[in-house]
Amino acid sequence: PLVVLVHGHGGTRQENGAFTELASMLAEVGIASIRMDFPGCGDSTEAFTHNNITNMLRDVDAALEFAMAQPGIDAGRIGMLGYSMGGRIAMLKVADEPAISATVLWAPVALEGSDVMVDVFGDKEQYTAVRNEALRRGSAVFTTSWGQEQELGAKFFDDLERSEPLEAIARYRGHLLVIHGSADEAIDVENGIIASQAALSTASAELKIIRDAG
Repeated sequence: PLVVLVHGHGGTRQENGAFTELASMLAEVGIASIRMDFPGCGDSTEAFTHNNITNMLRDVDAALEFAMAQPGIDAGRIGMLGYSMGGRIAMLKVADEPAISATVLWAPVALEGSDVMVDVFGDKEQYTAVRNEALRRGSAVFTTSWGQEQELGAKFFDDLERSEPLEAIARYRGHLLVIHGSADEAIDVENGIIASQAALSTASAELKIIRDAG
């Protein structure tokens, strides 16, 4: 069996060691996994201005295609785990990928449009200011609350505002597990709750809220 691990916005394929540890744990029980660095992240040599949902979905497609072509992979047991923005990518991907029969959303950025990311930018005014500059100039620099400087391209905002992850997960027919910390200050637990409620076509859906976890 194979699991595709999808990292969060501005993260890396290591996710501060969490994905590295998870990949090792999966390997110990005979489950293969594959991870990728999205544009401008980790060892990627692309500019962060190419970091948008369209390109992230293409990277997931390429990673999945590569992994499934490796010897010994069971094409009937493919899963995906998405963390934070990676959870949003997973929601969009699994809706129309019948090969993926099991999905985990870990603190997903799940609400439609840009609503969740507005909080990441501080408030609606700050989000709008960065967005408008990016649309006007092609890109705009944003410094996250944890001190990471990101040059966001106009397409990042366009893709974000057009994406409908809840509509997508409603079409998913495999097994779903949603995990969220009740004290998550970056991505409110409401995202995980609503994502699990929106999964109307799944073979099974489980929501696990970890009390007091950030």
